Amino acid sequence: MRLAFLRPPKTVRLLLLAAAAAAATFASTAAAISGGKPTSAAALAQTPLVGGVTDTSAVVVVRTTKAATVVLHYGVGTPSATTAPVATASGDDDAAHITLSGLLPETAYSYGVEINGVLNPAVFEFTTFPPQTEERSFTFVAFSDQDTPRPAPAWATGAAEHPAFVLQLGDFTHTAIAPKKKEKRKIADWWRLNLMSTASTPAGQWFSSTIAGSFPFVHIWDDHDFGKGDGDRTFAYRSVAMRAFADDFPTYSLSSPAEGFWQSFRYAQAEVFVLDLRSARDPDTRQDNGTKSMLGPTQKAWLLNGLLTSTATWKFIVSSSVWNPHSKQTDSWAQFKREQNEIVDFIRTNSITGVIFMSGDIHSNGAIDDGTNSYFPEISVPNTNTASWTCTGLDGCGTWSEGYTVGLLQGGYAAFHVTPDSVTLEAKGANGEIRHSLTVVKP
Repeated sequence: MRLAFLRPPKTVRLLLLAAAAAAATFASTAAAISGGKPTSAAALAQTPLVGGVTDTSAVVVVRTTKAATVVLHYGVGTPSATTAPVATASGDDDAAHITLSGLLPETAYSYGVEINGVLNPAVFEFTTFPPQTEERSFTFVAFSDQDTPRPAPAWATGAAEHPAFVLQLGDFTHTAIAPKKKEKRKIADWWRLNLMSTASTPAGQWFSSTIAGSFPFVHIWDDHDFGKGDGDRTFAYRSVAMRAFADDFPTYSLSSPAEGFWQSFRYAQAEVFVLDLRSARDPDTRQDNGTKSMLGPTQKAWLLNGLLTSTATWKFIVSSSVWNPHSKQTDSWAQFKREQNEIVDFIRTNSITGVIFMSGDIHSNGAIDDGTNSYFPEISVPNTNTASWTCTGLDGCGTWSEGYTVGLLQGGYAAFHVTPDSVTLEAKGANGEIRHSLTVVKP
């Protein structure tokens, strides 16, 4: 059986089709989360997540409400291809990672999900990347620090920018894992947190109806979605949390999957280095004596070598912890000064240009530094929707050359407008207003 597609204008299609899919799945998802009984037939537990996108491939994560056999129908226009059947299983959160290969560059692909031989009526669409040798002008957006019980309209505003891809920098939820007294935590606790982030809560529903399924999505955790405030590699449930992350989120190829989820990808003249600042991190309280590391030796070697060998004009570094040493002094790079200095010295010594940082965690409503205080240009990605009156920690927001914004302002997101010769960073409100902006010009 093939899907029949009606194709309204693309600007409407990307949002409304995803919204229809989300609406179709929320009832069974909510019932499962609340302890009620979902329908007997397996269904989508959430809108599919598209990630690991390149010019010729993509990964689609399909999460079902119970064990099932899943097939993707995909193609340009009317889908003419199907994937081999993949079984979802309760031991993997009923999530299947399905790889699409042999795709065409810069091409919009429509796809639908067949579950146990029945096609879900929802239709989704994503666009592959341009060849890595090409230059393009494009926009991407980034989000951080989501309060899942609250609405999150910033997702819809970010989607309206028609981003080439979407980043989420951690603390996708701030809901604590709270087991019953004397009860050990289980992997299902993390599966539940991940579903809260992407579907089963007010914020998750905004994400599900506007971003998931329609835009290439890259997520890395911070401490709250890792499972422990200020968490690090000594966390007792580290391996459990890592397994749940691997179940539920698409990634690019991982160089050391047993150690962490750091990853990189290329879009035209830009390369993005996504750091995992929890899986290999030494405790914040450890003395900074030269061996203390936020990255761990494997990830640090990967980052430095990647920066050194990159042929990209622009090199974006995704840091869930704030990079600016004049900002938050706890649970940040300020407690790993020796390693930070090592990275800065390496970049400068090797004359690596086009480095731009983005960071989260401090719950600002946006802050930008031109490198005066943070060594390199950095944007503090606005919180998505937290009820934060000021920045986290006891130090305030710190010093940012282009200023910062705080206060209960319904959150926001960061937009990056990339051309071959410049990058414009924008800290934006949930309604799209520009709070702070900086243009970085190619040296």
